[in-house]
Amino acid sequence: MNATTASKATVRKYLDRIGIQTETADAIVGRKPNESDLGLLLRAHLLSVPFENLSQHVHPSNAIEIDTKQNGYDANAKQQPTPPTSLPLPIPIVEIPISNLPTLDVDVTLQKIVIDHRGGFCWEINFAFAWLLRQLGYTVRLGSANVLTPDGPILGHLCLYVDALRDDGVALHVDPGFGDAPRAPMPAIFGNTIADPMIGDEHHFVPNHDDSDTNTNTKKFHQSSHHLERFDAVLMRSRNDGGIGGSALDDVAGMNETLPPPLDQIQEAVYLLNFDDDLEGNCEEFQEGLAAVLSPNSDTNLFAKKRMCIINRETGFDYVGNKYWKKVRNGSEVHRETLDDERAYREALEKVAGIRL
Repeated sequence: MNATTASKATVRKYLDRIGIQTETADAIVGRKPNESDLGLLLRAHLLSVPFENLSQHVHPSNAIEIDTKQNGYDANAKQQPTPPTSLPLPIPIVEIPISNLPTLDVDVTLQKIVIDHRGGFCWEINFAFAWLLRQLGYTVRLGSANVLTPDGPILGHLCLYVDALRDDGVALHVDPGFGDAPRAPMPAIFGNTIADPMIGDEHHFVPNHDDSDTNTNTKKFHQSSHHLERFDAVLMRSRNDGGIGGSALDDVAGMNETLPPPLDQIQEAVYLLNFDDDLEGNCEEFQEGLAAVLSPNSDTNLFAKKRMCIINRETGFDYVGNKYWKKVRNGSEVHRETLDDERAYREALEKVAGIRL
């Protein structure tokens, strides 16, 4: 990834893309890597680059919304007379096929995120963020992760470790490419709780034990012996507000209605990881993970089920799905708008996340 042909100009464009003002960008570029700047860059990234899977879906056309045959003019015909000047014709919404599939090639990803102002999922966002950090002088390792679901761990995620910033030598875990990501760098050690500086959620790591350990609910993870051997840690989360209803991923999992908050705070197991990982960008494990999230099988792959776009806000997030756009703030749904057709969907994408298909 350090061998990319992108220049210092791309770094500046990247910082502008994530909303870093020129004066602050000058300071970040001009000084040594530090934990404070890392946190600033992480939060800026989360608030600017959406988590989305739009490249792996067909975007359908939209029906013309007016009577298309007036005075002998047919808006759907290939050859026709010039329409009357009084006839208002909307710009047609044409079908967009699957294109620009996510890749492990960081140059392609930089074009998509920085230049085209798109988002992506972990393979794109975290690879791009790692490139940015390395260009700014940070020491970054790539790590594999398996997301925990009720049916067990699944392939398809990676996280980052930033070394050499702390006096104690502990790496900092960062992950802007997760749709419900921790919004602060986390020391990669056990027993240290980090409070989210934006929404107040708390995260910590626990050791990954076998099924006999009931204290951290690992008996519910349905892990294989491979998972227990491969991953030594589990990322845990306690939500400040809203329970799972405050999660940006509940809609992705099929919970279209925002759930009420639980009576008591509940710890959620997020994903398995290994603090010692230092993987190559094109390693077999990453190739398998990318293939899993690009699989067209909607029975096994959440990303294939439906189009989604999540953009984080200071106190919550916005979610744009096929049929609705919703806002969640401080753990509660505060707005929902039905998207009646493809035109309304695309307009919502542009309004909410700056994405023009």
